[in-house]
Amino acid sequence: MSSQVLVPGGGRRPAPTLAMKVEPDAAAFAVFESELAPGAPGPAPHRHLADDEAFYVLDGSVAFLLDGEVTTCGPGSCVLVPRGAAHGFSNPST
Repeated sequence: MSSQVLVPGGGRRPAPTLAMKVEPDAAAFAVFESELAPGAPGPAPHRHLADDEAFYVLDGSVAFLLDGEVTTCGPGSCVLVPRGAAHGFSNPST
């Protein structure tokens, strides 16, 4: 792994609302920044069998489906999803 510095807005953009900040082949983990438009449904519930996943909410609110329960999280919230756990997320705000 080599050192890396990204300026705001930096990183590879595989989609208009997704920026890869640390690529999975560059480290033992990946970091990405994602923007969910108001009312965005997000991905359908799914599982990652090989990796844990963490989310940090910067602005607005994100509804996380974890263990069959929905929790709406605001700025400063951090959510950890262990590998194998079914989860989904959406932006319920207007």
